[in-house]
Amino acid sequence: MKRNLVIMVGVLSAIAFTGIAAAAETDKEAVTETQDSAAEIKEEQAAVEVKAAVDESGMKESDSSAWGVNPSAKAVITGTDPESSLRGSVDFVETGGGVQVVANLSNVMPAGKHGFHVHENGSCDDTGKAAGGHFNPGSAQHGLLPRDGAEMSHTGDMGNIEIDANGNGNLVIYMPGLSLSQGGANIAGKAVIVHEKEDDFSQPTGNAGGRIGCGIIELNK
Repeated sequence: MKRNLVIMVGVLSAIAFTGIAAAAETDKEAVTETQDSAAEIKEEQAAVEVKAAVDESGMKESDSSAWGVNPSAKAVITGTDPESSLRGSVDFVETGGGVQVVANLSNVMPAGKHGFHVHENGSCDDTGKAAGGHFNPGSAQHGLLPRDGAEMSHTGDMGNIEIDANGNGNLVIYMPGLSLSQGGANIAGKAVIVHEKEDDFSQPTGNAGGRIGCGIIELNK
């Protein structure tokens, strides 16, 4: 009888432990989902705020050299293939502890999302390969800088630019912590690369394929 009682207590304890563990796992999953949702909401709110500021100031419709803000810079984008008609510009202005980026591209194929990053070298030679890898002075993993922060993304991680059916696309994004004038996150003189495929944010660099467009970030005088 005593032995049966001990066995029964053991069984009940195991069931109780299993229930507690399952509840803890459920709570953990719920917290993770809540954190992911909060991050997505924060990213969307930041994008709305940046777009509103850009639309209000007219920056998107203007050349960065005319913004009247110093320092500012521009990268003129051309296709890496000599026969490519890909063209565009990316304007930069240092503001609020980071850099505001406004990109406009045309004649990009195919339609859809294309990886869009600042690379470590200021050269577009060798069909863009001379630009080197993503600008990553902190040796961080790949991500999206405005969303993931400097510890969880490359300094040059701008995500994707979306191209419409006519080959046109634009991107407005604020890159916190970047500079055009000083420090280890200074992107002046670096290259901007447009990739052939979407950046899926996988490691180590997003699986975005070849380099179809390139331009050097040059300070406005």
